[in-house]
Amino acid sequence: MLISDFEIIKYDELDSTQDEVYRLWRQNHKSKIVVLAKHQTAGRGRNKKVWESPEGSLYFSMLLHSHDLDNFFTEQLFLPLVVGLSLLELLKNISVNCLIKWPNDIIYEDKKLAGVLCEKKDDAYIVGVGINVMTAPIDSAISLSKILKADMPKLDHLLTSFLEVFLRRLNCTNKFEIQKELNSFLYGKNEKAFFGNELVFIQGIADDGGLIILNGEKSVTLYSGEKVTLIRKLL
Repeated sequence: MLISDFEIIKYDELDSTQDEVYRLWRQNHKSKIVVLAKHQTAGRGRNKKVWESPEGSLYFSMLLHSHDLDNFFTEQLFLPLVVGLSLLELLKNISVNCLIKWPNDIIYEDKKLAGVLCEKKDDAYIVGVGINVMTAPIDSAISLSKILKADMPKLDHLLTSFLEVFLRRLNCTNKFEIQKELNSFLYGKNEKAFFGNELVFIQGIADDGGLIILNGEKSVTLYSGEKVTLIRKLL
């Protein structure tokens, strides 16, 4: 796939880029599309959590079709993690080094800089991305403007650069190499954490995108985004 294969639709304001892509999909929109909004009035993340979306940051969603993706990209958690790796590469290119917090957050120095939402609709995937560019809406988040202070990239440039990186990564068919890269950038790897009330050890990311934790002597793989809290975050 190439950037030129995508129709990019821009709005000043939307309820949610994710919902707009869904509406277009319901209208049998067959082409690959990217919907971009300057401001969202009802942005959301995983589990219907509110995603604060003030103007000045980057919010977009993509419509992808299963036939355009290698089989392992369609596994439950692999696609959003590859989106996360693409964001890491994009940010590294502007000297911002981050980690992936499983399953869908991009972390800079323990604070959330970006998030990913991936939803499956029959044979299609709607992938949403939000990057805090000018502002960080909550205390546990951070913005690019606070990190970089100057030489801020334009939103259009960030979008184009992301698409270039992401589409190149979709052409990678070496699942082992992707898993290896994910584990090298996993936030909290080899650290103790709480899973509910239980003390666990974060081991890494499985070959299907699940999070492997060690609970006592038992290895468990998580899939549904259960909350795992690093102990050092509680100190």
